[in-house]
Amino acid sequence: MRKTNIVIIAAGLALACCCSTFGLMSEYPPGPVGFPNGPAGLNDLLKNRDPVYGYFLNEFDSLYYSGDTEAFNAFVALYSKVKVEHLTLVLHCGRGETSRLGDKNNTVSFDWMLGGCNWGVTWSKEPMPQTATLGVWLGGQVHLDKIKVPLNVEVKSGGEIEKFIAEHRAKRGQ
Repeated sequence: MRKTNIVIIAAGLALACCCSTFGLMSEYPPGPVGFPNGPAGLNDLLKNRDPVYGYFLNEFDSLYYSGDTEAFNAFVALYSKVKVEHLTLVLHCGRGETSRLGDKNNTVSFDWMLGGCNWGVTWSKEPMPQTATLGVWLGGQVHLDKIKVPLNVEVKSGGEIEKFIAEHRAKRGQ
C-alpha cells in the first residue's frame, strides 16, 4: 500500500513538473465549445457558430471559423458584447490557414479566428487578464467592403500590407 502511494505521488509530481515546464496543449473536439469561467458574453458568442478547428496552449485559446461576410458580421456583433478590457479586430490579407497541433502538413482553412487568454483554467502564478481578440482574413469568403464593425471594437491592420510596402521601399533605397 505504501509503495503504491509513493508511485502515485511520484507520477503526480512528474506530471506537474512537465506541465509547468513544457505547457499543456490540446485540440478541442469538433462541435460546440464553451468556457464557464470565461468573460461575460463569451459563451453567447460561441453558441452562435461551431469552430472548424480550435486548440489551447496553457491559458491561451484559439478558435477558427469559416463563413461568409454575413456570418462574420453576426459573429462580430456578438463579439462586441464580450466583457473584456479591449475588443480588437485585426484585418489580415490572404487566406486564413493554420496547421494542426503537431502536424505541419495537415492544415485547416478558415475565415476568422478568435483568440483569448484565461477563459478556462489558469496555470500562471500571476493571473493574466481575460482577453479576446478577433482576426479576419480577407482573401476568402469575408469581404472588407461589407464588414460591419460595432463602434466599441477597435480595428487594426495585421501588418501584411505595411510590411510589403516597407520591403519594397527598402529595395528601392528609400
